Amino acid sequence: MPNPLTHFEFMTNDPDRISGFYSNLFGWEMHHIPEMGYTIIKTGHVPGGGLGTPREGQDTGVTLYLDVADIDSMLRKASGLGWNIEMPKYQIDENVGSMALISDFDGNILGLFQGPESADRQPPAENEPGREHLGHFEVGITDLEKAKKWYAGLFDWEIEDVGGIEYSILKSERPPFCGLFKVPGNIPPYAMFYVQTDDIERRLGDAVELGGKVIVEKTKISDHYGYFAIFSDPDGNNIGLSGQK
Repeated sequence: MPNPLTHFEFMTNDPDRISGFYSNLFGWEMHHIPEMGYTIIKTGHVPGGGLGTPREGQDTGVTLYLDVADIDSMLRKASGLGWNIEMPKYQIDENVGSMALISDFDGNILGLFQGPESADRQPPAENEPGREHLGHFEVGITDLEKAKKWYAGLFDWEIEDVGGIEYSILKSERPPFCGLFKVPGNIPPYAMFYVQTDDIERRLGDAVELGGKVIVEKTKISDHYGYFAIFSDPDGNNIGLSGQK
């Protein structure tokens, strides 16, 4: 199935601090490109990420990008399904590709990315062992049934409902999967990613020592799905942790 998560991107006014935070927390490699004012984040797994400073009028925060074969046709399809076009197709560079931004009915923004025409769209190489990586990404929404139609309808993802809670898993052609969670009234909608780790409590402690804050303490989901927690980084971006212990 198409349209997997391919990239995450931090926009920050303090790139040195944020790159140092994640490098120290997860061991991610930071490859700075001074002429572009941008940093490539190598997690050792797929997807990787990037970090830059916002352009005029652009907000700071984290955006998740999905790999699509044709942005133009995807934008037409999104518009027909009711999605908002936050930013039309924009060519980053002829050797890099193009991007666009869309938002769902709750205002959650997702990025679309289309590589250059010369790019080989074969599956990515095997992941490198030993480094913590994205386990899944999650979108908090106010209407689960509507969100399933919107997301599965646009991205052609398979839907798997999770019993006992208002949560659905949507799967693309490769990990990480997308989770749709119906938020209670006291939690605003959101889009965020979770990092898979072998020790959630240790990583929470590390995040605090590096300048982050605990938002949700380690919490058990179930025997099958394990545990999760959420912290915020020095910019206030919420990031999830997941694991079996």
